[in-house]
Amino acid sequence: MKIERSRIKEQPLAEELRTGQESLLSGFESLLARAERGLEDAAEELSQRVTTIVERFLRACDQKPKAFRGVAKEWSIWPALDVLEPRLKKKYRHYDPDWIRKRVHLGERTGLKYQGKKGKELGSQIARELFTIIKIQQRQTGPPVPMNFGGVVLARRKAAQFRARCKRLPVLSRNLKVLAQWWRVMINLIDMRYGRSFEDHEVFTKFRTDVKELQKRKAHTLKYAKEYQIRDRILGDIRQGLGVIAR
Repeated sequence: MKIERSRIKEQPLAEELRTGQESLLSGFESLLARAERGLEDAAEELSQRVTTIVERFLRACDQKPKAFRGVAKEWSIWPALDVLEPRLKKKYRHYDPDWIRKRVHLGERTGLKYQGKKGKELGSQIARELFTIIKIQQRQTGPPVPMNFGGVVLARRKAAQFRARCKRLPVLSRNLKVLAQWWRVMINLIDMRYGRSFEDHEVFTKFRTDVKELQKRKAHTLKYAKEYQIRDRILGDIRQGLGVIAR
């Protein structure tokens, strides 16, 4: 009898979700397609609609944070808007990403650090991006599909293996064994995301520039004469960044 009551309660919610999804997507894909063709009026309309949806969502997070905490604690990304005028943040707190993060306890069970030194260096930024990719894989369900990370395309079997590796990872922490497990996955993900010759990717231009400058100094000519030095510096910086972003 209890099961029947549960079904009775869930059925209207499922129907409401389907209706809401259809309503949300109605016109969105059409506007998106027109915007992708370069039509400015469609881009403007799309921007206004998305802004309105996200604004109302953030307001709901601010007003009823407990309703969102269950899912927010498990996620590391959350829809948010930045306000250009800092003075408005106190008046419209739901626009402040940091305020909303605290209200819904975002990412508390992910191991990602949000307070204190979060790391603005490139290595920390890359580590945070790779962390997000891994967390998305951990949440994936259903049959694996081929993956295209931009640098490498994974066939279905390889994609399944990669997803399984991600799911086996413990919650990120500053424990050295935990960091080592995460790094073994991340170092492979770097090749997938930026290509096997990742040192040539535009995002790592800074490292190539730094090495060229060091090569001009007599004291560093031999030390930084070989190309692999750039790879070592990139990997070292990202690994250090992993430690910085961990709680």
